[in-house]
Amino acid sequence: MAQPNLTNIANAFQNLPVVATATQFQNLTTQIQSLTRQQQNFTTQLIKQQQDFTTQLQALTTQTQALTTQIQALTTQIQNLTRQQQDFTRQQQALTQSIDQLEQRTQARIVNFTILDDRTAIEPLNTNAGVIPPNFLQDFNAIKNAQSTEITLLLAAYGQPTNGNLTTRKRRLAKYLGIRSLF
Repeated sequence: MAQPNLTNIANAFQNLPVVATATQFQNLTTQIQSLTRQQQNFTTQLIKQQQDFTTQLQALTTQTQALTTQIQALTTQIQNLTRQQQDFTRQQQALTQSIDQLEQRTQARIVNFTILDDRTAIEPLNTNAGVIPPNFLQDFNAIKNAQSTEITLLLAAYGQPTNGNLTTRKRRLAKYLGIRSLF
């Protein structure tokens, strides 16, 4: 048998590490490429998640702004309704006061309508302010004997015209008070 050529064997051994290194290099290259693809996939997924998060955050921000606007509108409506309720309450109180005054005046006029003589006491009527005028004349005789200034002051206190002569003004006052039978 022929003897193997030592040079060939030595060359074969020298080539072995290079082949092994080339295979290892190829494996490393494949792993690097795989890792690069994984990194790219991960980066793509991360970017997508960030975009999704940003989109969701923008949607939530828009919804929050819309809710804030709605809350402000509701607050304004509540304030308006509260003001309206307060206005209605004031109007109701004013109407109640007016009705009470009207009722007092009506009752006083009914009493005064029954006066048949000069000395029967006159039931005083409240003014629009809800008070009896100062120096109110107590009976019809006092009206007949009153001076011009007294009659004028009483007519003015009741918001009645103060024009005309003294007799006209006395009749106007008596009529306003509900006294019908003596004039």
